[in-house]
Amino acid sequence: SQIVTGLYLGNIREMEDLMLVRGILLLFYFVLQDMTYLCISASDSSSQNLLQHFKECIQFIHECRLGGGGCLVHCLAGVSRSTTVLVAYLMTVTELGWESCLAATKAVRSYASPNSGFQQQLQEYERTLLREVRS
Repeated sequence: SQIVTGLYLGNIREMEDLMLVRGILLLFYFVLQDMTYLCISASDSSSQNLLQHFKECIQFIHECRLGGGGCLVHCLAGVSRSTTVLVAYLMTVTELGWESCLAATKAVRSYASPNSGFQQQLQEYERTLLREVRS
């Protein structure tokens, strides 16, 4: 699902032609047939710390989009982990909070739904780290 220009949210089924990986979050940068990727090992558990990966993922996504390619943020189901990272990115490049960014994502991909632990991390990111990362 294209969320904004050049930024996509997907699941494993949608990515089988490119790569099959279980249990990790993948961020792909693709231009024509060339592909660069960033893999983040992260379980879909409310106790998983995704916040520690936000800065690296956000930088990667932003560089992909600035480079003129597309970026697919992908996890096994395309529901929780990938949505969390994508929402953190949208928060960083817009003036919107996590709930507004999640609502915008859900408008395109209705089943996008970070688990409760990831929602808490998005809240923490908004409260404490977002200004620093935007600078």
